[in-house]
This record gives sequence, C-alpha cells and structure tokens, in this order.
Amino acid sequence: MLYMDGIGISFLLKEIKEKIINYKLTKIYQYDKSSLSFYFGKNNLLFQVKDNSTICYLKNEKDLNTDFQSKFLLSLKKYILNSILINIRQEDYDRIVYFDFEKLNQFGDIEKYTLIFEIMGRASNIFLTSQGKILSALYFSSFDEGNRIIMTGAKYVLPFEEKKISPAYLEKENFPFESPEDFINKIEGVGKTFSKECFSDYNIFKKYISEYEAVMYESKKQKIMTYNRFSEYSENDFISFSSVNEGLNEYFKTTITSNVINEKKKVLLKYIDSQTKKFEKILKNINIDLNKNKNYDNYKKIGDILAANMHVLKQGM
Repeated sequence: MLYMDGIGISFLLKEIKEKIINYKLTKIYQYDKSSLSFYFGKNNLLFQVKDNSTICYLKNEKDLNTDFQSKFLLSLKKYILNSILINIRQEDYDRIVYFDFEKLNQFGDIEKYTLIFEIMGRASNIFLTSQGKILSALYFSSFDEGNRIIMTGAKYVLPFEEKKISPAYLEKENFPFESPEDFINKIEGVGKTFSKECFSDYNIFKKYISEYEAVMYESKKQKIMTYNRFSEYSENDFISFSSVNEGLNEYFKTTITSNVINEKKKVLLKYIDSQTKKFEKILKNINIDLNKNKNYDNYKKIGDILAANMHVLKQGM
C-alpha cells in the first residue's frame, strides 16, 4: 500500500527538483499503457498510473528499452523531446503536479509546454498542454467528465471546482476540528491518515507539514510506504529512509518482485490444481472399470472353453 497525499507529494517534489530542474529531456520511453520514463541525462523520472500506486519518482535502476508505441508517446516526442524542464510545481497542496518545459523552435522562438500529472486513484491521468489547451493525454474520454471535456483541443480544466483551505494558510485558531472527516472536507490535499494524526492539535499539524521521515511499515498482510511516522501504523515494524524517493525505490523494488513471484505462484498452483482434478477423474474411472470387470477371469475361462469347442457347435444351436 502506498500512502502519499498532497502533503507527501510536496516533500517528494522538493527532492525531485534538486535533481532534474534545468536539465534537457533527452529520452522518452513508454513501457505499457500506464507507465513511462523521462530521462534527464542519467536521471530516470518514472511516471506510473496504476490505481492506488499512481506516483512519479526518480528510479535508481535503468529500465530496459521498449518498442511500445502509443499516440501519447508520439505526441510527447514531437512536442517536448529535447526541451528543458524549467519548473515543477504543485496545485497548492493538491495531488496535481505541473512540469513546465521550454524549447526553441526552428525559427528561434521559445515554445512552452506543460505536462500535468493528476494523481487521483482510478481517475489518474497525464495531460500534455500548451497555452491552456490539451494537446494529448494518456487517457482520453469521449464524454463530459463533470465540469470538463478531455479531448484534443479542449481547454484544460481542473477536476474539481470546490476550493478548500490550503494547509499553508491554516492558523492555530482553526483548531481543533470536529473530526478527521471534517478536517479532510475543509483542508486541501490531506489524506485520512494525516487527518487522524493532526485534526485536533495545531502543533502536531505544523510538525507534520514541515518535517518528514520516509518510512516503510511492514504488517502481516502488506508493506505500507509513506512519508512520515503515523500512529495508525505504529504497531508494525518499519524501515526509515533518507528520502521519500529512496523509500519509493525500495518499496516498488520489493513489492514488484513479490508480485511477480505471486503471479508465478498462481500460475503454478492453477496448473497443479487442473492436473490433480484430471488424475482424480482418471482414478475414479479406473475404479469403475475394475468394478465392472471384477469377474474377468471367470468370463475368460468360459470364453476359452467356447473357443476350444467351436467345431462342435452347429447352426441354430
């Protein structure tokens, strides 16, 4: 399980900025429908859009090149390959991240593009925009989604209309809130776990919004990667990391490996189960045949006697 709300993403973006701002985008690869890499020199910025594991981070290991092609990949290469990443910014503390690119065209004019990464669970998406209009998207929609249209040429509109209070402007007099749910409904970018920790105490809130410690908890059922120590998970063993990005690398390395093993295990168990059922059926049929032919020796003797006396038999007997 990956717990990264808008607060955690803000810490992650600070780490990423230090590595790739003002670097040229030299390579773009797409591995499947939901993951792709941007290479800034040797730095591999991996985008992953997979339900509750949607995130972007600097992956330590180099991914294998791929022949996967898509319209979105072709658009990315056409517009922003060899451009300079000039800024990474967040929609206040919400789970929307903007990557601003600039490049010189053949006439010497500066062209500006923005890649917008919406980290919204199952509704997550990546948009390539210019001057506020959608040039391409990882996932298009043929119908209106609430207050916006997702198609080429349409104006990019945020996926929400309601504006909440930014954590940056939250004052002590606002505390305590009635409940974690009340905190979520009023404050921008916070998740359930953060809200449970901070809704009743301003000092705890200030600490959790300004300091962080990347932690991976390990329960009996799953690993939980997050950006701070939360009392909700305190009963579990944990490992601390020097950065959120380092923690994400270790988390995905271990979970992907275990997922691959589990998938292979499922295939093998399915094969064993089908073979077991097959041979159980054969054994059952063998027992039926044995029971049906239990007097075989007696019938053989009668048959041998009849065969030996065929010459005695006459027509009609």
